[in-house]
Amino acid sequence: MKITYEFVTGEISGVEVDEHLGGMLLDLDRQQYNNDQKETRRHFSLNGMDIRSAVTSRRACFAAT
Repeated sequence: MKITYEFVTGEISGVEVDEHLGGMLLDLDRQQYNNDQKETRRHFSLNGMDIRSAVTSRRACFAAT
């Protein structure tokens, strides 16, 4: 089984692993995805938040009061 990684820089790297290890990696990815979905169901995810705009809008809110 071939596992492909894509880095933030855009570089793509592939690694050949045996089926057992590949299955474990896929299962861990699925569990992480499910946990992220569970956590964002009732809460706001900070991963998608733009900190700069949040700070700016917060300052504007305080200035208006």
